[in-house]
Amino acid sequence: MWGALAMAMGLPAYAETAATTTSSVAVKSYAIPAGPLANTLREISRVSGQTIRFETADVQDVKAPEINGSLATIEAVQRAISDSGLTMSTLANGTIQVHVHMLGAITVTATRSEAEQGYKASRSETATRSGADLKDVPQAITVITAKAIEDTQAQSVQDVLQNVAGVITRSSAQGTPSYSIRGFTQTSTLSNGIDDPYASSSNVAGIDRVEVLKGPQAILSGANTLGGGVNIVGKKPTAERIRDVTLSYGTHDDKTGSLDIGDAITQDKKLSYRVVGSMTRQDHSEAGFDGREANYALGELRWKDDATDVTVGASYDDSYIPQNYYTFALTGGVQEIPAMRLGNAHDGMKIESERYFYNLEHSFAPWVTAVSRLQYSKTEQDMNVWGTQFPISTANMIMNMVNSNSIMNYKTLSGDHYLRFDFDTGLVGHKLSAGINHSQTKINTLSYYSSSLSAAQVPVYQDEQYNFPNLRGSDTLYSDYKSNSKQYAFFLQDLISLGDWHASLGVRHTNYISEPSSTYYYTSQNTTTTTKKETDKTTFNAGLVYNVTPNTSVYANYSGGFLPQSPIATYCSGGTDFPPMETENKEVGVKGESPTGGLSWGLAAYQLDQTNVLQYNAAERCYDTRKAKRINGVELETSGRILPGWNVLFNYTFAEAKDVEVSTTYYAAQPKHQLNVFTTYDFQSERLKGYGLSLGVNAFSDSRLGTTAAATAIPGGARVDVGASYQHNKDWSLRLGIKNVFDRTLYGYSSSTLYVPVYDGRTATLTWKYSF
Repeated sequence: MWGALAMAMGLPAYAETAATTTSSVAVKSYAIPAGPLANTLREISRVSGQTIRFETADVQDVKAPEINGSLATIEAVQRAISDSGLTMSTLANGTIQVHVHMLGAITVTATRSEAEQGYKASRSETATRSGADLKDVPQAITVITAKAIEDTQAQSVQDVLQNVAGVITRSSAQGTPSYSIRGFTQTSTLSNGIDDPYASSSNVAGIDRVEVLKGPQAILSGANTLGGGVNIVGKKPTAERIRDVTLSYGTHDDKTGSLDIGDAITQDKKLSYRVVGSMTRQDHSEAGFDGREANYALGELRWKDDATDVTVGASYDDSYIPQNYYTFALTGGVQEIPAMRLGNAHDGMKIESERYFYNLEHSFAPWVTAVSRLQYSKTEQDMNVWGTQFPISTANMIMNMVNSNSIMNYKTLSGDHYLRFDFDTGLVGHKLSAGINHSQTKINTLSYYSSSLSAAQVPVYQDEQYNFPNLRGSDTLYSDYKSNSKQYAFFLQDLISLGDWHASLGVRHTNYISEPSSTYYYTSQNTTTTTKKETDKTTFNAGLVYNVTPNTSVYANYSGGFLPQSPIATYCSGGTDFPPMETENKEVGVKGESPTGGLSWGLAAYQLDQTNVLQYNAAERCYDTRKAKRINGVELETSGRILPGWNVLFNYTFAEAKDVEVSTTYYAAQPKHQLNVFTTYDFQSERLKGYGLSLGVNAFSDSRLGTTAAATAIPGGARVDVGASYQHNKDWSLRLGIKNVFDRTLYGYSSSTLYVPVYDGRTATLTWKYSF
């Protein structure tokens, strides 16, 4: 397909191993003082308009001489690296690559990503589809790397997201882990840049990095994104040999074993592979349910040369998440945590996912690159949990509990395909992406119900364990629901550069179709159906960046999102064609890096407005729309290396939510303040070399359970984590982490007026990693 397109455009369908572009030989005037090599290379790239790539680890602490005079780009780079011991090569797509010197011919091969080696990430393919430096992207983006995930001993994506400003993680009353971004739970979830409804349940063993994009992301994923997006980027094959075995043991007899191997297959190292496997077994959970379980496997092949980078792979993920640990809010306060298990031992949620995918990038010429990503996934979610509905007797603490019991099957095919053009119009540089985005999701849900088994009146504080009924069975099959939704979109995104100024402009037209859904009821043998709903929506985003210095930039941004809606009622304005719910994000910020490039930081202030929220008009028996939530917030983040041996992840969030039309409305599960810090220090002295310490603090202010002034306030708190580690050369390491070291009782966030999640008490994990 791409070859035919290239021929139609008069482009070669192949590429040489090296190329000299117009911008690389064009003479520019330089006046760059001596300083860190990373800064010098960025300044050469800025002045010349030429893309220059390098690994942060290769140039860290390396100095560059003064660069003065009228020089071609290649000559300027050669002077910058003249005393560094590094070398350079020009790729077929025109990119200049600075790298460690290798004997023999220069070949481009797949290398281990920077996310596996440190806390700082330099780029995100997702945000602009251009791979631009994060400092030049007019948007708040947080990247949590595989190295940070490993050091924090995160067990899930929800654990990872605790290190991101503007994100609130929580467990619902049904046991489902979820999160919100800038106050909205309607967020896009992506795998490697394309839609994936269950991406956030991915096993951390296969994750290279987690990218969090703040503000609505309709330009990337179309419908169903109001507050932001999370992109799970998987580990990729590498021509560098990887042989890692990891074993961990923790509280509640929690055992995990992982294997991660990769290497070149061919002698020229252009073809490589990666295989990741992991298994987890836990005896029991904090709440007394059966312990968590996980089985995971990932297999990939990758071909990478200087013109083509293609990966094909498949993954299998099977996990069991036990029912949550929780208590109740009654009579204006939080009640004692029940000692009794609130359900059967095996209750919880099982999620089984299969994914098949490819990622392709091919440079036809220095100025045009084709990108194509496609994934097919199928997921089964089996939920069987008991939840509290309302109190029967407050005095005797007897709760009416109901069983949520269903098997849901998702099948999703999604893709993102575009051409990226790199060209100049006079003094203005462009990185223009034009293409199509599509996704289709089919859902089939079997629900179970019995009038005699689905509810129970439970004295939750009695000493003896209550015997909860077992609902699942062929005679309790209640309904069979089927739905099919799909969306197709055309988009244009342009990253425009003029000197120290960068502008990002994007437009997308989305056609969202919700096909008629059907529900068959087994008891009555009746079927109900809905009508087809189609939404056409054009969305825009725009941003502007100014590079104050080579290490600091300021920016402003606007982005929008929408959520199709079709309640079973009429619109007061006439008909049943409801407008989509929408959000608009306005943001300003500043980003920076340390002079060596090892530490990045960002400060963002934003206002996020929600419109077209449905409100029922009881008198007219129809729905109106209105403006509703407004979130004003400030986010501060930093990640990377402060000093040799000292790494840090830090974020602080201030967020205030209000209803712009109904002043008496309050928003649940929305603390005003959150602060998270995780830092490690590896001793540098010869006597203590290899030893390290870590410290983490997760602090948050109080939050409300309901939407009225009388709703119970959940107290804030702070969890302190500590750890110690030992690294023996590069072959093995040992890490001990203790979370909630002071064993404090801490409550989570909830939008229910009754349900109060409780965080685990003190837990410990010992991890041993061996590289061979």
